[in-house]
Amino acid sequence: MTIKDEIKNVTKKVSKIATEKVKDGITQLKTSETYRDMDAKLHNDKYRNIKVDIYTEIKAHDTIVIYRHRRPDGDAIGTTLGLRDILRQSFPDKKIYSVGDGIPEYLQFVGEEDQIDVKSLKGFLAIVVDTANLDRAVVPGIENAHKIIKIDHHIPVEQFGDINYVRENYASCSLMIMDFARSFSDLVVNAVASRYLYIATITDTGRFKYAGVDSYAFVLASEMVKKDFDIEKIYASLDSKSRELYMFKGYIIKNTKFSENGVAYMHITKKIIKKFNISVTDASGFINIMDSVAGSPIWILFIDNNDEIRVRLRSRMIAIDSLANAYNGGGHANACGATLYDKKDIAKLVGDADKLLASYKEKNPELK
Repeated sequence: MTIKDEIKNVTKKVSKIATEKVKDGITQLKTSETYRDMDAKLHNDKYRNIKVDIYTEIKAHDTIVIYRHRRPDGDAIGTTLGLRDILRQSFPDKKIYSVGDGIPEYLQFVGEEDQIDVKSLKGFLAIVVDTANLDRAVVPGIENAHKIIKIDHHIPVEQFGDINYVRENYASCSLMIMDFARSFSDLVVNAVASRYLYIATITDTGRFKYAGVDSYAFVLASEMVKKDFDIEKIYASLDSKSRELYMFKGYIIKNTKFSENGVAYMHITKKIIKKFNISVTDASGFINIMDSVAGSPIWILFIDNNDEIRVRLRSRMIAIDSLANAYNGGGHANACGATLYDKKDIAKLVGDADKLLASYKEKNPELK
């Protein structure tokens, strides 16, 4: 070997060592608290660090399973499918799944979840969205997950994830996902994902009229509608109802009851469900039929469901989450669910809601 060849070999070795040291230095720098703080300030995002942690776990896992809560609404379905599509488009070599326990009939136009045996998977990343506590989630095989990430916008109930990303100020979980996707340049949000997230957003925000909708919600929604999907068809699918459901809507309007101080409520018995040939899920979807009665800023729907009574509570201006918590439930300040096991508790819950409304009206006499 000539001296020239020896010099080349030494140069290569030195270059390799230097490159490895630079890489190690960059890795150490990027994982340092100083770098993370600077990165967060650069992006003007105080949640940047937790987003980076989530992004890092997504990059590190070859298989990802996205879960959501039982009795899914539009936000749960649209968010899981939207996140699934974003990750599939962004990381085509990864295996990404969205699983649940079936999609309600009125949301079947949205899309399909994956039918896989999750329990056969090992060492995957689990992402649970739109779910405050794990008991509410559909999580087959989650015990085999390597890491669990919680992404939610409800009032915190349980920190069940290795990473818990909760933003109560977001009006829907879909908006959190859209914001997350905008935070990283290599995350792809195409028309398919945008459609899923838009459906989730309009259903959970009551088409942008519920509490929590702010200017940034419209910014994120505008990013979704920039993509090419049929908005008119979405609204047509959400608004169209069978004749049975149309007649059921009239029945609720005609038979809604009111407490002394104005709480609007309705008890949907098994007999009524049978009469109109509808499902419990269908009945639950009519909670906001009672949302526009003057002097009734709290409204409640009770639905018989096997051996329990499903309760859906809604309000304007008045926080009702503590009321739901007292009856085996919880949720947002103005949108909650609960569960009763005795019909006698219906009157009790309505009575407690009435006291809450009476107190509010006393302080706000313009509502009387």
